[in-house]
Amino acid sequence: MELKVKKRLISVVASVCLFSINLQALTLKESVLEALDTNPIVQERLKNFNETQQDLEITKSEWLPSLDYRATFGRNEAGNLKDETNESSYNHNVIDEGYNHYTQSLKLTQNIFNGFSTTHKIDYQKARILGAAHHYLENANDIAFQMVGAYLDVVRSYQLLQNAKDNVVINEKIYKDVQSLYDQGLTTKSEMTKIYASLSLAKSNLVVQKNNTIDKEFRFKRLLGRDADISSFTLPALNYAMPESKERATMYAIQNNPSILVSNFNIKGAQALYKEKKSKFYPTVDLEVEQVFNDVNRRNNFDMPDDRLKAYVVLSWNLYKGGAHTADVQKSKSTINKEVELQRDLKRQTIEGLELSWSAYEMLGQQLEELYKYYEYSQETLDSYQSEYEMGRRTLLDLLSAQNDLVNSKSQIINAQMDKLFAQYRILDAMGLLVNAVVEDEQAYDKIASPTLKPFEVIKDELPVKLDVDNDGIVDSLDICDNSKNNDDITPYGCSQKEEDSDLDGVPNSKDKCPETVFGATVDANGCEVENSVNRFTVNKEDYLNSVIAYSEQSPKKSEKLGLYDYEFNVAANKNIKSTPLDNHLMYDNFALIKRFDFVNMDNFDSNDNNISEVAKVINKYKDEDIKVTVIGHTQAMEDKEESYNKAANYAKNIKDELVKNGVNKDVIIEESRVDYDKAFLETNRGDKTLNNVVAIALYVPKKAEKVILDDDNDGVINELDKCPNTPAGYTVDENGCTNKINLEVLFENNSAVLKEDTKEKVLAFAKYLNDNKEFNTVITGHASKDKSSASYNQKLSEKRANAIKDLLVANGVEVSRIQTIGKGFAEPIASNDTPEGQALNRRIEAELIRIKK
Repeated sequence: MELKVKKRLISVVASVCLFSINLQALTLKESVLEALDTNPIVQERLKNFNETQQDLEITKSEWLPSLDYRATFGRNEAGNLKDETNESSYNHNVIDEGYNHYTQSLKLTQNIFNGFSTTHKIDYQKARILGAAHHYLENANDIAFQMVGAYLDVVRSYQLLQNAKDNVVINEKIYKDVQSLYDQGLTTKSEMTKIYASLSLAKSNLVVQKNNTIDKEFRFKRLLGRDADISSFTLPALNYAMPESKERATMYAIQNNPSILVSNFNIKGAQALYKEKKSKFYPTVDLEVEQVFNDVNRRNNFDMPDDRLKAYVVLSWNLYKGGAHTADVQKSKSTINKEVELQRDLKRQTIEGLELSWSAYEMLGQQLEELYKYYEYSQETLDSYQSEYEMGRRTLLDLLSAQNDLVNSKSQIINAQMDKLFAQYRILDAMGLLVNAVVEDEQAYDKIASPTLKPFEVIKDELPVKLDVDNDGIVDSLDICDNSKNNDDITPYGCSQKEEDSDLDGVPNSKDKCPETVFGATVDANGCEVENSVNRFTVNKEDYLNSVIAYSEQSPKKSEKLGLYDYEFNVAANKNIKSTPLDNHLMYDNFALIKRFDFVNMDNFDSNDNNISEVAKVINKYKDEDIKVTVIGHTQAMEDKEESYNKAANYAKNIKDELVKNGVNKDVIIEESRVDYDKAFLETNRGDKTLNNVVAIALYVPKKAEKVILDDDNDGVINELDKCPNTPAGYTVDENGCTNKINLEVLFENNSAVLKEDTKEKVLAFAKYLNDNKEFNTVITGHASKDKSSASYNQKLSEKRANAIKDLLVANGVEVSRIQTIGKGFAEPIASNDTPEGQALNRRIEAELIRIKK
């Protein structure tokens, strides 16, 4: 039983990640794809996108004529006519003028001009559609992120549940052993009650963990819409390439995060509305063509039969409305500014989220390095304590404490490993790459992202809406699992029937001959663990200690057209593009000065302008240093990106030429084109565009080389402070750079290499230290005092005594290959040999530690 428990615990730190995959395995990728296809939040955003598309169709109708038909039939009671002989009175005695009246008309109205209102409304609706498309993708990313978290939490909770089960098993074993001793009268009642209390606590913790596990399953079910077969879960690999730096990841994120992309279109929509508001200051011109026909059943003085065709050009122009239109335009300006500020806040949130995730990704690797040691030492301690307890050298409290350390170490490793795994997904989520990375398949991703790829391809929803979304025969209002697979096992409440599988090995209890199989084990048809198989949740700990390699030999090279700010990233290392050494130098190295000059506007650039000469003067102050000057061209927004690239490149070249004319060394200047990607101003009005035709100039002055601090023997103490400058490699040293020497304080029989028994204690303690710290070897040096004996005699005696210590260390478990012995005779006294006291101090054995190179 002990061996089985130990094998379970060791699986945490096993070095190979192999597992058998159930044919019905529900992988993370499959979970995410299913959630994106069925989750109501994602589907609601998709329907919202479809709805928004129709607003564009409604707005486009303003370009087309309006055709209106009108028909009336009724009776008119005309009343009395005015007396023609007396204009100031009415004659109430005229004849009745009642009659029947019939009218019909067909009128065509075509707008000719409305101050470009329709044009800007269309721009607004297009921005709304693009915003809705990316809002859908934003929600898809969010649901995918939640699904990743829920999936990993389920795996985590079941691993912790298994750990809690193992803890109960260990406590039950100890309980039985203590019970046996108690029944024989070999232990106390207090030890019996103590182990019973520990067992009760372990069982209580197991119940708590079961509840936590159920909670995680419920969350997963909410996202997926059905119960999942946990036995089919697999552990995702920690194998995505990460960006080359936190800064690059952050800069990528603030340009590609879905929330920021939605914000971009919100700003464009606000700009279009601003322009539409300005149309109110223009007249409206309409063409109206109308055919009118009316008739009466008797002649009267009010309505006469009529058959006319009318054609008019109608101009209407509001000349004054109390300042409402001006205020409306001003309001829309504020809306634009508001949307920009909202985007700035989103950017900060994105930066915070990515930096937190990046820090977690890096720190968890360092934490795991210590946790793996914690686990190994806890395992060794428990093994030792168990043996010592059986020999009566350890108390039950010691044993339980060691056991708690082991269980706790495993729990912490499980949590840290899952947190590290989740951290990579957090980084990808902030960068807007999560769905793409998890789905992997380009066609599958294009299907998900279709609204953003084909935003103006109209999709029409249909009626009636079926209220049995999963087609399982149970209507939504009764369906607890509204995403059931359409099997022939649907219960009246809409979920698939499940056979109980207590150990989650994929074999139901009714067929399981090994009902207590460890979670994640590879089993045969009878539910028994396959011999020499590896748990499918076992990880390669090296993957969790090291960052994933970002590039491979097959990785493409960065195009020469791409500059400092052009960073292309892919989660596949063989598709990732590495930055150039120059990019890395400018991006990450420390400089004494980074001077950024005012933008040079190229629309009104004058080569005789003093600004360039002033810039050159500043640069030339540092001409004797290894400076770099970046000259980066930018343009206004342009449809043709190749044209924009060439235009910006030409801007940069012109400024470079001007700097060279003013004495700047052309070899230090780096000219680049940033196309129209980076705008200094939001282009709303026509005149705003020219503000972005600029060149950015920056000067990088390196720090002067600092004095090199030497440590010739590489012992960690610089030469200036090193009193022992030639320490051999690996020796541990003190603050003076001299090797640490441990006096083992042993005594020998007179003129002999035989140790006195009562002086062995420190040697035995040193042996235990070496056994516990395999990273060290040792050198044992024997010293003698100077007396009447010859130097050669004392030399040999010191060697024999050193070898005697070596033999004692080997007898206590230290490998002989780790021990080196030296005899120094009386060549290195530490006290005077003229007195008995000094001679006693000089007769000594010293040990030195040497760290083994890995």
